[in-house]
Amino acid sequence: SKEPATVLLSSPPKAERKIVHAAESATKQFANSDVTTASLKAKEAAKLEYEKMIASALKAEAKAHADSEHATEQALSQESNSERMKMNTRIARAKRDLEVQRETDSALSHEMETEVKRTLTARVELGV
Repeated sequence: SKEPATVLLSSPPKAERKIVHAAESATKQFANSDVTTASLKAKEAAKLEYEKMIASALKAEAKAHADSEHATEQALSQESNSERMKMNTRIARAKRDLEVQRETDSALSHEMETEVKRTLTARVELGV
């Protein structure tokens, strides 16, 4: 007589558990690898963006410095031109003053000559 076969419910064989564990482990590693790769790509992109931003900032700073130097040169040039114009104005005023003084001196000299002639003529006429 044959006894009915008994099916025992038991845990999966060790080999199967190892396979499942290996598969889960591999899945985790792939997922971690994907996250790591994505993280590295994001870091690289952020680094490139940062480098672009720094380069742009340095370029803007250099331009601002150049613009400032140019403005300073223009201001100094205008100041120099202004000083030159003031000096020319002073020279022209001094020349005018000198000419007025000469005219005044000439007029006084003429008056004195006239007075001397009149005085001498009066003395001659009076016999003094």
